[in-house]
Amino acid sequence: MRGLLKSVLLAIALAAIASSAEARRTYVIRPGDTPDGLRSKFTPSLAEVKRANPGVDLDVLRVGDTVIDSRHEDEDVDAFRREIADLKAKLASVTSERDKLKSELSRVEAHASELEARVAEIAPQAATARYYQGQFNRWVGALGVALAVALVTTWLQVRSRGRLDRKILEIQKELAAERSAVANTLAQRARAATIPPLPVEKVANISARR
Repeated sequence: MRGLLKSVLLAIALAAIASSAEARRTYVIRPGDTPDGLRSKFTPSLAEVKRANPGVDLDVLRVGDTVIDSRHEDEDVDAFRREIADLKAKLASVTSERDKLKSELSRVEAHASELEARVAEIAPQAATARYYQGQFNRWVGALGVALAVALVTTWLQVRSRGRLDRKILEIQKELAAERSAVANTLAQRARAATIPPLPVEKVANISARR
């Protein structure tokens, strides 16, 4: 592929160079041209021009004939060499850029292969992770329900304990009031019977025994 590309580019360049060189090295005989004028034009290399144009009779001119001017062959060769050098430099630049692109493409393909292998390796783990994630979510949900139940139960217990404490206080107050009422009644009866009243503490003990 590389050799074919070089050959195509060289062929195009050579055709362009040859066309340009041919335009510089030719002369078309025009009306009014004379052999003497051509000799003066091509001096001092008219003999070389004749050798370069074996099919053209410079002594009998015909309008429209093309004459190759071989005097510029050295200039054409130098120009050809310069253009070939420029072409080689451009070709080297294109080749270098192509090699860089190929290297980058190879790197990307290698990276893509690594990613594909990594995905194939992780896929089972991802499936397992999704399973455990579902289990975890269900466990968290159950734990949340259990925690909510525990909080409600504790709140009810605390609320019930508060009610029980208040009820006990009420009963204690009622018992104290009854003991006080009994003591008062006994005292009144004792005074009525001229019996010395019992101490309040003993009355309380009697009430407690009852």
